[in-house]
Amino acid sequence: MTQSVDIDLKAAPGVARAAAGATQPTVVNVPDRGLPGLTAGDLRTKEQRSLWGDAWRQFRKHKLAMVGLMLFIFMLLATFIGSQLYPQEIDTIDFSVSGSGISW
Repeated sequence: MTQSVDIDLKAAPGVARAAAGATQPTVVNVPDRGLPGLTAGDLRTKEQRSLWGDAWRQFRKHKLAMVGLMLFIFMLLATFIGSQLYPQEIDTIDFSVSGSGISW
C-alpha cells in the first residue's frame, strides 16, 4: 500500500518551475547558514564509551540492580569482617542445644 501527498511548492526567485504533470521535483537553493563565529575547527567530538562503560552506565540507572549490588557488598563485608569481630570460634559453639528452649 502506498500513499502519496501532493505538495504545491512555490519556486524561489530565479528557479524554473517544472511543467504541470512532470515528475521532476522543484529544486530550491538554500544558503548554508552556520553558527556565526563558529568554524569547523571549534567543534568538539564526544569521546566514545566502551562496551563496559555503557553497560555500567545502564546498570547505574537501574535502581533495583543498585540495591542488589549494595546488598551483595554488605553480605561480603559481613562475611569477611564479621568473622574477625565475632568473639567465639566456630568449634566452641554447641549446636546440639539449638533446638532447646530458653534457659537461664
